[in-house]
Amino acid sequence: MNKSTRLLTILLALAVALFFVAPMVGISSISPFISEQEPVLYKIFWHIRFPRVLVGFVGGAILAISGVVFQSIYRNDLASPYTLGVSGGAGVGAALAILLSLPWLYQPLFAFGGAMIPMAIIYIASTRMKRIDPAILILAGVAIQISSGGIVLFLHYVADRYQSAQMMQWVMGSLDVVSYRPGIILSVAALLLFFVVIGLHRELDLLSLGSDFAHSRGVAVSSLIHLLFIVVSFTVALLISFVGPIGFVGLIAPHIFRRFGGGRHIFLIPGAALLGGIMLVLSDTFARTLLQPEQIPVGVITALAGGPFFLWALLKKR
Repeated sequence: MNKSTRLLTILLALAVALFFVAPMVGISSISPFISEQEPVLYKIFWHIRFPRVLVGFVGGAILAISGVVFQSIYRNDLASPYTLGVSGGAGVGAALAILLSLPWLYQPLFAFGGAMIPMAIIYIASTRMKRIDPAILILAGVAIQISSGGIVLFLHYVADRYQSAQMMQWVMGSLDVVSYRPGIILSVAALLLFFVVIGLHRELDLLSLGSDFAHSRGVAVSSLIHLLFIVVSFTVALLISFVGPIGFVGLIAPHIFRRFGGGRHIFLIPGAALLGGIMLVLSDTFARTLLQPEQIPVGVITALAGGPFFLWALLKKR
């Protein structure tokens, strides 16, 4: 068993254990074997905490896989849905749907459109440059993220109280769900994303060595990038429409697994997905227990942890 397989086994065991342990933690500790004879505790565990853990794990996996894809396309381990401005653009779309009082179904569609704008800007800029400069790429993403944040603040200002509360919920990133529907929908989307990306692991291995090299080995680089852009942007947009823009998980998880488990995508994709899910569930568990009975939005925790990590990675890359 090589180190990549061994690390995958450890992460899988941790993920399974976390699904049982994390819902137990809260204002009151509850066993997963609680019976329906105690309806209040049973409902808290299986209908409030467990769906929240499910959304957290699946959401973290989506962000991590998206980070792997972006880092492979741009050969830059600082690329992620957050640092490239995709999260911010999707957030603008979702906020606009809320402001227009559109049905929930329109939120992921608007978020998808919002996500495509920064992705289109980055893609057009990168295709016009003979050589992609990682510094310019990251700075462009940060600029888009800041601009998107300003637009969201404006929409938040002109919204009514109810719309404002809805926007605030996802602006800070929250896993506060009260049903299994978000978890089921996101699980289906995550599985589709995983199987599409893992099916292209050889192409991603070649692409991470350079688009010219991949093209010389028979990879249809342009078609591959288009496919990955569409699949990743839709999945990230769908996630954001449920939980808001949660930053840095897509940056940290692939970086850590690549450091300890290697860069082959056949291992990197599932490893980063498991690690991303574990990280987001742990962050949310910490967020909802630190100031009991108050709950900190999970986006605050990931930003506090991700900011210093991003700075460290940037300086190390420099």
